[in-house]
Amino acid sequence: MSALQSGLTTPPEFPTEAFLRAAIRSHFEKAGYQEIAAGQADFACEHSATHEKWILEVIGLTSSVKTDFYTGLGEIVCRMDGSYSKFGLAIPLTSQFLAASRDIHPNTRRALHLHLLFVDASGTVTALKPGQPIPIS
Repeated sequence: MSALQSGLTTPPEFPTEAFLRAAIRSHFEKAGYQEIAAGQADFACEHSATHEKWILEVIGLTSSVKTDFYTGLGEIVCRMDGSYSKFGLAIPLTSQFLAASRDIHPNTRRALHLHLLFVDASGTVTALKPGQPIPIS
């Protein structure tokens, strides 16, 4: 019997968008957040005690890293509504995405209050605050 016939599915692999979404969901659930609906956002959550909200665009690796990165950046900027939510991009920790994220000047990230959440191959999430330097590698 195949995995599909038995109802089992293959887990998503790094650095796909599905892998990143699963890692982000797990990261926030462990920190006390619950996923919420937020329009067209790829992922949104709210902390059960503090009511802090996060709204994220999740970008997996494709053949057009820069195009997808800038598309995701535009989408999250369009979702910034003046609320106290934290807005960010969840991206794979790869050399291509590190390079693309360096294209956004730290002062621009600070002005937009834009967080970058890097997801590595083990599913670990590293969140960079607005203006925080991008790692070298």
